[in-house]
Amino acid sequence: MALPLLLVLACAQDAFEARVNRAIDRGAAFLKTAQKPDGAWSDGRNDRFESGVAALGFLTLIKSGVGESDPAMQRCLRRFDGFRGYERTYSTGVLLMAFEALKRGDRDKANAEAGAKWLREHRDEASKLWAYPDVEVDLSNTQYALLGLHAASRMGVALPKEFLMETVSAVLKLQQREGGFTYRANVDVATGSMTAAALADLRIAALHLKGFAPYEARRREVEAAEREGFAWLEKRLRADANPAGVRGSMRPWHHYFLYALERACSLAGVAKLGAHAWYREGADQLLSAQETDGSWKRGDVVDTCFALLFLKRATLTWSSDARALDPVGPEPAADAKTPARPPAPKDDVPFLRTWWVAGPFPSRRSDPLGRDDVGETTIKTAPRDGERAGSSSRKWKKVEIADRVLDLEKALIPFDVACAYAATVVTSSKEQDAVLWLHHDDGAKAWLNGKPIYENETYSEACGADVYFAPIRLKPGANVLLFKVYDENYSCGLCARVSAPDGSRLE
Repeated sequence: MALPLLLVLACAQDAFEARVNRAIDRGAAFLKTAQKPDGAWSDGRNDRFESGVAALGFLTLIKSGVGESDPAMQRCLRRFDGFRGYERTYSTGVLLMAFEALKRGDRDKANAEAGAKWLREHRDEASKLWAYPDVEVDLSNTQYALLGLHAASRMGVALPKEFLMETVSAVLKLQQREGGFTYRANVDVATGSMTAAALADLRIAALHLKGFAPYEARRREVEAAEREGFAWLEKRLRADANPAGVRGSMRPWHHYFLYALERACSLAGVAKLGAHAWYREGADQLLSAQETDGSWKRGDVVDTCFALLFLKRATLTWSSDARALDPVGPEPAADAKTPARPPAPKDDVPFLRTWWVAGPFPSRRSDPLGRDDVGETTIKTAPRDGERAGSSSRKWKKVEIADRVLDLEKALIPFDVACAYAATVVTSSKEQDAVLWLHHDDGAKAWLNGKPIYENETYSEACGADVYFAPIRLKPGANVLLFKVYDENYSCGLCARVSAPDGSRLE
């Protein structure tokens, strides 16, 4: 007797996730074995970038799930706690990312401030870009400077808007007519790695410069450049090489490209590039190329780190309370009760576009989703437009959206460190199982007809579609979905739709 399609697909997904997790474990074990007693690694080339390779290994161990008590991690911490020997852009940017990934809060604030200060002071003021800092400026150093400054900002270190806007303007000048980006201004061949680097830069700018007048004046130009860059990648993407804009030409730095691709797509919330499921294609290629000792490229530490950072999808921070899996990556479930991922919703499954919204309600960083502001478990029918939201002075407001993403700051008012509520109705012809697909920026909780069904405090950097899921049971007739979305800073959005368990449209 044939197995049901849903079960077959779930088993296949489980097998894929297990393969990826084994590869991550083996890769991390290789890094721990290859580490020196002083917390550094040899890059097999020279010692000019020793701090950079050490910072990259540090970040990779964190993102591979190696705990602070592990001897390898202790060696990293002894090397970098209170570190002030900043001298290169790559190492400083990566080290800031590592400190942010540790999630130790104020304990690393001084480290973040020192690294961010060094980066701000070492930007080339003529070009507004970064170099090593020796040699000429380039887009690669610039990407890691901005990734580092972005990480520092998430630790409470200010990133001056005018400063960032100057760099955005400089990055845009490196875009070629066909949409790709080049390494330097005097290089006319676009590559996949530099195009992905530029797209990450533009997405970081979008997160930080929302509402900043000089950025808003050029926002359409920046967004057009981003669309053209992703279109360039979609046309040329391949998982086994770093593509270039010249026919038949492939550039080196393959694993660097894959990590740059992960940066760009994750920051922008892009799960697919046209027909390319970029994560699955990249992961399959990496799984097939891993060496028997757990490394990539015959023991190359740098390539191994980039491979592991791609596999781990290092942008997302997973809460211990998460009840979801990433659709384009194999992040392990937070507990054994998390169900296997069902088939993705088909294209004809509609997004929810009629909403009632209320807020914002001030929240606390220590417990962002904890306070009940509207009587969360009592909302079992759709609110009325203008009706008071709970006992507060806030009122429900009906909103119809044309896009799939509900922009809560546009629907209400701009807010930070606060929550907003959004309710909608799903009509079912019968009692049936279904799947709620959603993405949110930042954390969120959800209720179905007054019953809790979902909670995830993940920090998200862009609201896409179908990133998380929750199995639900619909009753005949109207079913009320209530969402609570927390915004730490920047944008705040919600995207949701409901499919049948096999991914098809509901009856």
